Amino acid sequence: MPFPYEIDPVSLETLSVGHDFDGRYRSPTFTAHPKQDRVTGDLVCHGYEAGGLATDDLRVYLISNEGRVTREIRLKVPYVSMVHDIALTETHIIIPVFPCATSLERLRSGAIHWGWDPCLPNYYGVLPRDGEAADVRWFKGPARAVVHALERTDRGGADSS
Repeated sequence: MPFPYEIDPVSLETLSVGHDFDGRYRSPTFTAHPKQDRVTGDLVCHGYEAGGLATDDLRVYLISNEGRVTREIRLKVPYVSMVHDIALTETHIIIPVFPCATSLERLRSGAIHWGWDPCLPNYYGVLPRDGEAADVRWFKGPARAVVHALERTDRGGADSS
């Protein structure tokens, strides 16, 4: 499994390879872009195809500053998409599902893992930070590439100086 590396934030020295958070991180994938909660310092991350190859399973994790998985939320996405990044607000996790998609049929045909399917719409899942899978609300929109999320890095309003 491609578990993440643990690195020193100052020196960037590799501290551990294949960090599985004491066996509590169960998705076979780990996002390239985990997010740190600006208030608590907790890490919010996810894994797609979490039930295995070409599955519509997504797992969202909260990991404490001490490196312990404190929550795992298992949910289904509308279709198998490369959920490369998520966005955080103070109260919600935004999950973009976009037409960079795959299927077992695609993989069996010998095609590359991910491909653009313009017939599929975008979906944006809005999950309350303290919610469960049943609480996610999906909003449908036109097909667009949503690979990375931009977020504010300050804690204040428009004028935080």
